[in-house]
Formats: sequence, C-alpha cells, structure tokens
Amino acid sequence: MVDPNTNAATVMGIFNNVSVGLQYSVDPIYLLGRYSADELVYTAQDVVHVTATGWRVVGADPQTIAKVPPLQDLMTNEYVELAILDRETGLRLAKVHSVRPLGYTMSVVNRQTTEITVTFMGLLIDTETTTNAESPGATQLP
Repeated sequence: MVDPNTNAATVMGIFNNVSVGLQYSVDPIYLLGRYSADELVYTAQDVVHVTATGWRVVGADPQTIAKVPPLQDLMTNEYVELAILDRETGLRLAKVHSVRPLGYTMSVVNRQTTEITVTFMGLLIDTETTTNAESPGATQLP
C-alpha cells in the first residue's frame, strides 16, 4: 500500500503471484460507401484488475493488511494506492491509483501453508516507464 500523502510504501505482503490486467475499448469507424471499417479508434480504458496470491501470515488478516473493509465500514472506506515492488531490487514495477479491495479467499489445506488471494480494482496504473492520467480536458466530477 502507498500512503497518498507521503508516497511511502507499506509492505502489504509477500506474494508468489501477482496478476495485473488492463483493457482498452476499441471501436471500428465505418464510412458511407465503404464495406469494411476505415479505422479503429480507442474509446475508453477499462478499470485495472489486480489479483495477488501468497501465503497467509498469522496476525495479518485481510482487513488489516489488504485494507479489505469490514461490512460496517463499506460506506466510509477510502481509496488506497497499490504499489507492486520487486522484492530483490526494491524497485517499483507498477502503481495502481484509486484502488478498492474487492475481497479475498483463503485456502487452508492439511500439512500445507495457508494461502490467501486478494482481488483489487483500480482506476489507473503507472508502470516503470509510463504514467497514465486523464488529459486536462477530461470531465471532472465534484
């Protein structure tokens, strides 16, 4: 997790699998008199989907570590920032903005380490080399 005020990262957990997905909507443009599409244009960016799977640590429940809100706090829960760091170098691989935890699943198996999977949804993602943001003319809601 990243503190939006100080930009300092707090380690949420060590995961052996983190999946990040981003999709764009592309629509064909058809011109009168043409039988095929003239061009493909980007029309939207979907939300960012993040799934993190790792080992469950006793004393580090999803509500505390992954900021999954308890039922009574759903209406007052704040966005979080999520950073994916390389464990060996400490470098930031990606940063997901305006994130909401969607939920978690836990798997407890006899004679095995307990696993936990936490899913998140965010609005924008920055990578190692790219910062994504709305253009200055984009609509802003109050």
